[in-house]
Amino acid sequence: MAAGFPVKADYASGDVLTAAQMNDLSGTLNYLDPTAKGDLFPASSGTALTRLAVGANDTVLTADSSTASGLKWAAAAGGGGGMTLLSTTTLSGTTTSITGIDQTYKNLQIIVTGANAASNFDLEISVETGFQRGGVFVSTATTLVTANTNYFGNYSAIKLGGENVFVLNIYDYTSARYKMGVQQGVYINSGENRVILHTIGGWTGATVIDAVTLTATQSLTAGTVLIYGVK
Repeated sequence: MAAGFPVKADYASGDVLTAAQMNDLSGTLNYLDPTAKGDLFPASSGTALTRLAVGANDTVLTADSSTASGLKWAAAAGGGGGMTLLSTTTLSGTTTSITGIDQTYKNLQIIVTGANAASNFDLEISVETGFQRGGVFVSTATTLVTANTNYFGNYSAIKLGGENVFVLNIYDYTSARYKMGVQQGVYINSGENRVILHTIGGWTGATVIDAVTLTATQSLTAGTVLIYGVK
């Protein structure tokens, strides 16, 4: 009968399996007998199988011609819209600077949450220079203003307590072209109003964005800045 049982199926009429073949002394059949949870059995050649043990949690099966089986387990790659946490920074003092932002992504998302101080404070987010803010809508005042500044938002008279969150999305941040930013924020101001802030603007310079600075009028005692890279 054909060699390599059970990989080949070209048996002839009248073939009889011997005890040695049933015992599988050559080790071909036992490849089909899993030894651990999650085992896979891809081909290592046209006539042979190999065992591929299950990968670590949250890894994905990936083609890799350099491995014996042509497959491997690897961390999931970010596809379109995939987000990767690049840094986590705790706010303290009046100035917090984050530099050396990874330049291998398409867009950035910067989240500031829970900023707090001993008394009410103002907060600015500066992202390089050359920024020209296009317009800001503040829900409590229902006004639209324009200004040329080097910061994205001026969150005024934020009430102590840390009840605030600001999200800034910057598109095409590594390019030398005009870059756009869109920001939203929710916070309680010193007048006990829950303020919703929307800002849109852009950068006219060729400088890539690789740093962000947060400046407060009071020394901050809490708060977190999360920076995500977006594919």
